[in-house]
Amino acid sequence: MSHLQLAYTLPYLGKLDEARKAVRNLQLIAPGMTVEQALQTYRVYCFPDAYLEKMKQALIEAGLPSRGSSSDSNDIFVPHAKIIQINGASVEYMDLGEGVPVVFVHGAISDYRTWAHYQNLVSDKYRYVSYSRRYFGSQRWLDKGEQFSNHVAADDLIGFIEALNLQSVFLVSWSAGARAASIAAINRPDLVQGIVHFEPVFDTLADLDDNETPDEARDKHYGGFSRVGEYLTTDNPDSAVKAFLETVFELRPGQFETEVMPIRMVVLDSARTLPLMFDSDSPGPPITCDYLAGLNTPTLVVHGTKTNQWWQYLSRRYAECAPNATLKTISGVNHAGPIRKPDVLFALISEFIDH
Repeated sequence: MSHLQLAYTLPYLGKLDEARKAVRNLQLIAPGMTVEQALQTYRVYCFPDAYLEKMKQALIEAGLPSRGSSSDSNDIFVPHAKIIQINGASVEYMDLGEGVPVVFVHGAISDYRTWAHYQNLVSDKYRYVSYSRRYFGSQRWLDKGEQFSNHVAADDLIGFIEALNLQSVFLVSWSAGARAASIAAINRPDLVQGIVHFEPVFDTLADLDDNETPDEARDKHYGGFSRVGEYLTTDNPDSAVKAFLETVFELRPGQFETEVMPIRMVVLDSARTLPLMFDSDSPGPPITCDYLAGLNTPTLVVHGTKTNQWWQYLSRRYAECAPNATLKTISGVNHAGPIRKPDVLFALISEFIDH
């Protein structure tokens, strides 16, 4: 709230640059925030129409995006997530903007909200579509997780694209989301014209004959997952999911509490999926180098320069194995890169789409 207050107050003090900085800080803490959401919040507390109008004009001047409508302060419209049935499962998704459809595929312990940092950036230029994969998000499970697998996730993605009648989409994935994106693109290349993966880290891509494979980095990094297993065996899913995020983001134990609230909320809401990840055989085609030889879709692989050496290696291997892939890096970030530097990753996505 303090960043929001600065954003609509500073323009009236002639401090527009500071107001725009406040907006940037606000969007890191509250990704996807818009003028309409801000007005709706203040409307709940019965701020008068004249105040809301001044606030609106200042926020627009400060650069806060607008999505929806607020011409009538008594009837402010804010776009919300929708629900669609895909292969018998209820899937929640956000759909904003027009133009080239860009479908965002989240990774582990997350849902469609994981990509909220890109909601305004992408929908200003393209059609932004982010969905929750089966078992993730808020929707009721139809079973106990028996269909938690790579091939079901890929089939759901294909069904989702077809259900929205999207034509030749670009897919953007993060980490484990690359499984569904890769399989879907190989099975239905007619639906996908390009893919951007941020750190598609699959151990099955390792070259066992390469003496330069960073085995020591692998063992050191994966040692952090021992805490996750210990918490799961004691039926403590919240602690397990916190330990999981601290491991993949390379944080110290306890630093989960320092993450911004929206990220913590999404992760904790997905705690129920963690046992499926550790217990499931995840049937479906393994992501091997030979398998990726069939991926002819133009692909951009991105990794952070501060990511552990093992996952950097796996990202490079993906780019080597996919015949139409290129590799780029984002300086100064690790596996948390998409939420640490969304502007930088979006620039790479936009350049790839427009190329």
